[in-house]
Amino acid sequence: MVTTEANTPLPQALALADQVLRAGDSAGAERVLAPLLPPDGGDPRLLHMLGLVKMHQQDHAQAAGFFARARAADPRAAVLAFSHGTALRWLEQPTQAVEAFGEAIRLRPDYAEAYFEAGTTLQQMGKLDEAERIFRAWLKAIPGDPRGVLTLADLLLAAGKLAEAETVLRAGISDPRGAPLHARIHQQLGLCLRRQNKNEEALAALTRSAALDPVPFTDAIRAEILQDLQRYDEALVLSRDM
Repeated sequence: MVTTEANTPLPQALALADQVLRAGDSAGAERVLAPLLPPDGGDPRLLHMLGLVKMHQQDHAQAAGFFARARAADPRAAVLAFSHGTALRWLEQPTQAVEAFGEAIRLRPDYAEAYFEAGTTLQQMGKLDEAERIFRAWLKAIPGDPRGVLTLADLLLAAGKLAEAETVLRAGISDPRGAPLHARIHQQLGLCLRRQNKNEEALAALTRSAALDPVPFTDAIRAEILQDLQRYDEALVLSRDM
């Protein structure tokens, strides 16, 4: 059984708890940390780690409580606001979760994951305009972030804003910082162009995507477009190769 004493130095206890938690033993991590927890207040690092332990145990209410205490102890730490938002989202308190994610962004304007969670939560609440604003702020804070490009484009496509999605995706392709996800961006651009009946351009984008990362889905859409363009022999060859 993993335990520690109340007088164990906090950094040592945190390191041990983190190791035990990563090994999948959340109860063991809690036993390490519990003796160090005062009745009120507490070190924000300790409170945050206890919140993470409770998240692993799917006790989101207690996790949210620990994260709230950690934020009170250190209001300037963006990660504490983010963790609190995550717990609140699990508790199906989306408005409070968005507020916490927004605070994380205010404290750390380049916090990509906070933009994603805030915007996605707003999207699930049906607040598409607010979600779009968050995703656009993400790309303003971190220009060229490929995940931000794809996330904003997905929202615009879902909202039927095809021309705006196309603009976002073309900008993402032209930015070398997005290279790790250029295959996905080309794929999304192809789908966007396909929905606008720009089949020749769509085929070109999907062909570039397939060259970067061959996947059956991309080839299936390419085959459909080739048939629409009455290029039946090419469509047949592509279908056979899938």
